[in-house]
Amino acid sequence: MTELNESHKWIVCLIYAVLFFIIAAPFTYMLTGKLTELIGWETSVNGAPNYGGVILHAIVFLLLTRLIMMIPMPTETVKSTSTTPRA
Repeated sequence: MTELNESHKWIVCLIYAVLFFIIAAPFTYMLTGKLTELIGWETSVNGAPNYGGVILHAIVFLLLTRLIMMIPMPTETVKSTSTTPRA
């Protein structure tokens, strides 16, 4: 397993913050509310989530988080600092 350096950790945090912003935004609740109404499940009222909506969005966040974790992070090549000549 590759250790993440500090800049990679900040990038990962930023990705999750943007993902949370999108999933927790009122317009997303309105969109999922319209979609779930088609199957008879109410997840929000006037854009305000109920418990079903919060649970649904938490599950979506969980699944997307897991998918993001499957994306390989770029690795940096470590340059040798050895000064001994090679034969």
